[in-house]
Amino acid sequence: MKKAIFETTESLLQGINEFFEETADTARIINETILWRNLLYYSGEQYIEYVKSSASFRRRNVNAFTPTPVSNEIREYVRSIKAMLMNQELVPRVWPNTSEKEDEQASELGQNLLTWMDQSKDQAFFDEKEKCIIWLCLSGTSFMRAFPDIDGGRWVQGNDGLWKTGDVACECVLPFNVRLDPYGDKLEQKQWVGIQSLKPKEWVEDTFKVKIERADKDVRVLDYQKRISKLVSEVSPWKGGALAGNVIDTEEDDSVLYREVEFKPTAEYPMGRYVIAAGGKILKIYERLPIQSTAENWYYSLTDFHWNYVPGRFWSDAPVSD
Repeated sequence: MKKAIFETTESLLQGINEFFEETADTARIINETILWRNLLYYSGEQYIEYVKSSASFRRRNVNAFTPTPVSNEIREYVRSIKAMLMNQELVPRVWPNTSEKEDEQASELGQNLLTWMDQSKDQAFFDEKEKCIIWLCLSGTSFMRAFPDIDGGRWVQGNDGLWKTGDVACECVLPFNVRLDPYGDKLEQKQWVGIQSLKPKEWVEDTFKVKIERADKDVRVLDYQKRISKLVSEVSPWKGGALAGNVIDTEEDDSVLYREVEFKPTAEYPMGRYVIAAGGKILKIYERLPIQSTAENWYYSLTDFHWNYVPGRFWSDAPVSD
């Protein structure tokens, strides 16, 4: 990553767009192809083949009168791994720094607070944890994210009217939506990490008080839920047959591509940087990471989980590929 990216807002926006180019990381492209295949297997579509010319999957050319039974061992394997990992319960603990009574009371208070926070949102985190484990089985690499949620918290009446207090949220991030610096095989070695998602245009304008337009390049970035539905319909003789010949139209979708990039701390920016872009504009620049850093420690908001590590490569192999 070149330092010139931070010279102007235009250069920063151009750099972020380059980060999210589909061909920027060949290792991710290979992993994504395998992930699409594993998703089809998990959905029960196993009579498929890969077409190099179109870089997509299609149903095998099997005689219509030939039975094609499927015993979905992939789904059963994922279920067993999910059950094994979900049954492990972690108990938060806060240890006092000294044996002083004041420190012991503070640690007890901190532990009670963590326990309350964990229990108050236990079901929401349970759901995100379940998603993360499924993605770990199918992709080999999954991501959880802890971030400040400006829509969370409670409504508070202030001098300027009602406003949200905000909250700390945790969610599973689709591997499709993550972009990483191609250098380094550990997350901490990456100079930057990026997360992209689709957000309602109205929400972005109301939140950041700016008028935006959807860029032309955003049209080709599709909702992955629609993509998997279309892919399944194309390889299945009966699932969603009406969708097989349809082209997913994004023109009517009032959503924009919302991109967040976190930059690793450097000598020039010791607390790191956090940049938000959408609709061909830089919406916000923070001179710190979402998770506040110190001089000794810093963290990305993403946490990565791996199954089968491959030496020298960040993206791990999925267990279902075995």
